[in-house]
Parts: sequence; C-alpha cells; structure tokens
Amino acid sequence: MCNKDARPLSVVVPALALTAFVVLAEAVMRGATVQWDNAARALVHEAAGPHLTSLATTVSNFGRLFVLIPATAAVVGWLLWVRWNSSAIALGTTMSGALLLNWVLKAAVHRARPVAYFGTDPESLSFPSGHVFFAVSFYGAICLVLASHRKLTPLVTILSTLLVGTVAWSRVYLGVHYPTDVAAGLLVGVFWLGVLAVSGLFSE
Repeated sequence: MCNKDARPLSVVVPALALTAFVVLAEAVMRGATVQWDNAARALVHEAAGPHLTSLATTVSNFGRLFVLIPATAAVVGWLLWVRWNSSAIALGTTMSGALLLNWVLKAAVHRARPVAYFGTDPESLSFPSGHVFFAVSFYGAICLVLASHRKLTPLVTILSTLLVGTVAWSRVYLGVHYPTDVAAGLLVGVFWLGVLAVSGLFSE
C-alpha cells in the first residue's frame, strides 16, 4: 500500500496522532481538562430530545464489541472465501490488537466514567473511548483493505468517516464519555491504523 517514496511521509500521521494522544492523556491525568470536558458535555446535552436519544443509542451500537466482533468474524470469513488471505489477516490483527491496546491504555490512565445521562453507567474505565477506538479500527481497516485491492470509493470513505464521527458524538451525547475520551479514541485509532499501514500489513 505504501511505496518507498510515500512511506516516510505516511509515518508522520501515526507519529502526530501518538504525540497528540500522549499530550492529551497527560493533561487528563493532571485534571487539566475537567472544566472544558464538563462544559462541552453540558453543551451537547442541551440539544437532548427523544429522537436524538434514539438515534444516539442506535448509532452507538456500531462501536460496540457485541456488534464488531461478529462483524469482524464475518468479514474475515468472506475475505478468506474470496482468497484475500492477507487482508483477512490484516483485519483480524487490527481488531485483536485494538482490544489489547484499549485495555492497556484504560488501565494506564485509569479515568472514572462521568455519570451517564441515559441508562446505566458502563462498568469499564473511561479513557480512551473504546467504542470510538474500535469504530476507527474496524471501519478504517475495511477502507484500507478495499484500497489495497483498488476497490475503495469516495462514497465508502465518506460513509465510514460519518459513521465514526456519529459514534463519537453519541458517546458524549449519552453522557458515557467525556469529549477528551472520544478525542483520545480517535487519536489512538488513527495511530494504530497508521502503524499497521506503514508496516505493510495492508499491502497485497
């Protein structure tokens, strides 16, 4: 996917994402983001209504492991069926690594959840947002797989980006994450995909 000329430039993206994530995590652990996080949560919650709540609850499921694990298994199975074996390995590696990395980062930062606006509070730690991280990893990996086979279209890219963005919004809207948790999920997702892409995992 990355030729020798493009690879040095492509390294910049995961490097910048990692740097931003580290800076954000350090600020969160110092408590420097609390005021901004609470103000942003309150602003998002001002628009709350039955229809938005229903939309947020539905869209949030696209980042749930309950949905993404079976989806990953199904897509990997299809990739093996059509003999895109390297792509199957790439997707499986992406999601397996994301699961492990998410657990490590949550344990390292150890940030408690905010009080949810709707439903019950999740039991896991808050930083980074696993839903957002997993959504970036899964839908981003699908785009990279399609790109490696020259099957990626602008429509798929736009829809994937909108879906990830909507999942990110839903986590703040529902009150189960701070905005900085969501930003961290986006950053670590970009970092993880970038590292795998630069390593040549998505090359065919």
